[in-house]
Amino acid sequence: MINAQANRFHSLNLQSSLTRHSGTSRRTRQAEREREDALWQQIFSGCQERVYRLALRITRNQEDAEDSQQEALLKAYRHMDQFQGRSQFMTWISRIAINEALMNLRKRRDAFRSEERRVGKECRSR
Repeated sequence: MINAQANRFHSLNLQSSLTRHSGTSRRTRQAEREREDALWQQIFSGCQERVYRLALRITRNQEDAEDSQQEALLKAYRHMDQFQGRSQFMTWISRIAINEALMNLRKRRDAFRSEERRVGKECRSR
């Protein structure tokens, strides 16, 4: 169901980008945007929990999982035009979530190493 909604969103997005250039009225463009937003909300609500659980399994930290979830869903929304429908939508958004969770782990690791080096320098200078 989510994949069908994502494909529908993708086709609506393509149609609206074509009509934007053909001089449609402001009211028509607003109606198209509202339909796109409503459809995105359906897609978003259908995968939000799964994206969170996936991020939580990777980060093992609630706050990092929430951050990863938010970033993954935002990136999916921003790059919806890149979803080509060659895979299930959930597969596509799961991959984005995995990448975001891993990026979060890297940031945490790098921050820890930075702090470790700072403390090490302080200890050596005493």
